[in-house]
Amino acid sequence: MIKEIKYLFFVFVIFFSLLFILKYYFSEKNKIITNKVVNQVKTNVKFNEDKLILLENDSENIIEYVDKKVEDYENEFKFWELFKIN
Repeated sequence: MIKEIKYLFFVFVIFFSLLFILKYYFSEKNKIITNKVVNQVKTNVKFNEDKLILLENDSENIIEYVDKKVEDYENEFKFWELFKIN
């Protein structure tokens, strides 16, 4: 009997906790506070964006293309011979 009462108490606590959390989460007060914080972050980003220093682009023509193809290798790779040496 005590075990069932204990489980019932746990179920009620979990249920009411979820109920109050969801009630606060979807409340108008929380929405207003969240919107204020988001707007404040946006203004801080805009303010600090002007202070940033822009660096020159020095990454032009960095990639060097090789004309040699994979088929042009003289030596073939012999994986199993590496085991034979040891």
